[in-house]
Amino acid sequence: MCPICHVLESPVLNNDISRRLILSDSTLYGIWDHPNLPQYSSHFDIECIVGGRIKDLTRALERNLLSSKGRLEVILVAGIHNVEYGDSITTIIEQIKELKDLVKDHSIRHGHNVPGYVSVATLALPPKLCSLRLPENPTNLQEWMPKPGFINRYPVINQVNIEIKKINMEDSLACLNIHMQGIKMLKAGPQHKVDTKKGAAKIWKEKKVFEKSHFTMENKLKLIKYLENTFATNGRK
Repeated sequence: MCPICHVLESPVLNNDISRRLILSDSTLYGIWDHPNLPQYSSHFDIECIVGGRIKDLTRALERNLLSSKGRLEVILVAGIHNVEYGDSITTIIEQIKELKDLVKDHSIRHGHNVPGYVSVATLALPPKLCSLRLPENPTNLQEWMPKPGFINRYPVINQVNIEIKKINMEDSLACLNIHMQGIKMLKAGPQHKVDTKKGAAKIWKEKKVFEKSHFTMENKLKLIKYLENTFATNGRK
């Protein structure tokens, strides 16, 4: 029984149909067996590696999921751990292109009339890694101010996201804009939404501001709807 679309599946893959696949780091970990996961008629598979970088998910795809001949439609939700581990912008983009080339070569090798694709989601802007414009009237302003020694990774993440959008546009692919989650977009620049005051909707799993790096399960489940829309949009191209 598929936990995503809630129908019985054959244990043998059908090579005549396209296979929808999400490759994710911890961003979407645990959604597949949550009782509130929305039901969709279109099946997709999901492969998660907690703490994984893009190259880790590429190796998982290559070793475990490319044995079938069917066309692949892939959405990549990863890269934030590359930033956390200190990978350069160039390295991150090279890893994305390596994954895209792998799926492209798979389509060429098996003669797909419509090539498979990899749509890349933008990276989130977690407070653990990004210090943005200070929120307006937070309960405790001090908790939103970075401590000495804090390395603000926003410039790196922002540039990676610019490159990701270019890569998607080159292939005319819709983009899942995860960088908009938990963010207010102001003329002066992005600002984190305050989720630490009483009664505020929780965006991040962690309580302390500069430990916030994982979305709550409620926000993960919301992302599934956006993922479904991304698959549907790219399927019409």
